[in-house]
Amino acid sequence: MSTAPVFLSPATPSELAIYVSSQCVHPTTLVICTTQQEFDFALNEDISREMRQHNPGYPQDQDDEQQEPDHDDAREPSAAIDEDLDMSVMPELPDRPPAWISPLLQHSIHRVAIAKHIRVVFVPSVSHLRAWLTVFPPADPNAVEPPPASAANTFARKTETVPLLLLYGFLDLHRDTSEWSAQGLSSSAATLVEAAHQAGLRSVVVEPRMDWDEQVRDSEAVLGEEMPMLSGAERRAAGRDQDEGGGGWIGRTVPVRRVLSRWFRFEEGPWDVLKEVQGDDETQ
Repeated sequence: MSTAPVFLSPATPSELAIYVSSQCVHPTTLVICTTQQEFDFALNEDISREMRQHNPGYPQDQDDEQQEPDHDDAREPSAAIDEDLDMSVMPELPDRPPAWISPLLQHSIHRVAIAKHIRVVFVPSVSHLRAWLTVFPPADPNAVEPPPASAANTFARKTETVPLLLLYGFLDLHRDTSEWSAQGLSSSAATLVEAAHQAGLRSVVVEPRMDWDEQVRDSEAVLGEEMPMLSGAERRAAGRDQDEGGGGWIGRTVPVRRVLSRWFRFEEGPWDVLKEVQGDDETQ
């Protein structure tokens, strides 16, 4: 399989977790570009939404502890944080077993066995991401040999054959900051690709798709977004024609696709391939 850097179509938190735990070879490193609390909340909501969708009798009300987290109590963004894959954020099931259970709640022997070999890092800012990638540590030579990749074809795509350095929310981390520009994004992308190459990993970027929050974004919407050429660019004043001169930015702009095409190939994620296969099956 090619080791060229790739930008995959957006995925929900549960789709990402299933992909990493069942289709990737190890030592794959997953870098989540947000705080652990925010990702745990998104993953919990995503699984609960799926359970309600497939099980009409599943409880509709969420517990207070599952409500949107108080950002004042979030982790301080002082450094990148290494964590094991935490299954404790999964929602509890009702007394009567539901007819459909999310694959993430089905703790197969293989998933439990590889959980300790999944390296998960949370980075809350662009500066933390670049700093962590600059000193990206190699795999521990004394680590216990991980089990082989799962033979189960969870997605309609064969298992990866090269370990990944996978970033989730790479664009979101830059958006609404002074680094949201062709200059800032190129700097981060170059650092990512170089770090992955030096570690013998394949660099992969996946953006969040939050179906549960009705913020569905496909690849075209993400890659078609305009950004300024230089860091620190300012938006046009409110009330002015936002379509004139580049989508609200002062100065020249460029689509995200053009910036990333220098570093990545664009492909569908295996989660989207699976949906296409399921859609074809339903129409037959």
